[in-house]
Amino acid sequence: MNGAWRSVARSDVGCVRKHNEDSFLDRPDIGLWVVADGMGGMTAGDVASRAIVTALDGISEAVDAASLMREVQARIAGVNTDLREMAARRGANTTIGSTVAGLMLHGGHFACFWAGDSRVYRLRAGELDRLTRDHSLVQDMVDSGLLRPEDAESHPHASVIQRAVGVDDEVALDCVQARVEPGDVFLLCSDGLTRMVGDEELEDYLTREPIGLASETLLALVLRRGAKDNVTILLVECMG
Repeated sequence: MNGAWRSVARSDVGCVRKHNEDSFLDRPDIGLWVVADGMGGMTAGDVASRAIVTALDGISEAVDAASLMREVQARIAGVNTDLREMAARRGANTTIGSTVAGLMLHGGHFACFWAGDSRVYRLRAGELDRLTRDHSLVQDMVDSGLLRPEDAESHPHASVIQRAVGVDDEVALDCVQARVEPGDVFLLCSDGLTRMVGDEELEDYLTREPIGLASETLLALVLRRGAKDNVTILLVECMG
């Protein structure tokens, strides 16, 4: 199933922000897709997200999944160092950071990697599963039983991220991997989508609409609801 996929991406500044600090990479030719969300309220978030995408866009086709993952990790580590150095030059207490969420497809398997609260979902046989776990304060509160999942997005500290590229001296990427099945659809997105559209709604739209129309419908829905943040939607369908 290597190479049997199609993808579509949409990104919008939203209704409140002046600049789009989201960036995305759509590279079906090498089986690599990425969404990066420059951290709101911090200096040069758009610079950080673009740096991640630019670095990963420089990857040529790898001979196998393991070598591709090593290259991804090495390049993200390099961006992390560059962002730390850039922030240091701008003065104490300056942070230039971005979340990252990525998908690799190779040889009938997928791997997704992430740092922060940008997400990767998989739709299989009409059921949507979140493959990533947010690196956020509210997710820790949910996991410890201090907060109900349905209250997480509206919590006052919902934007507090505990891991991202450019924040610490070293960045740790979480990763999950498994086999791909024909018909699988993967959704990569920034929190500008998931803050406005719940998982059940995402499942509904992705189940009943082809990926091109679903991406347009979901973006339009977020904009109708006020789009308080930048929003990026990247959909990948495995054709079999």
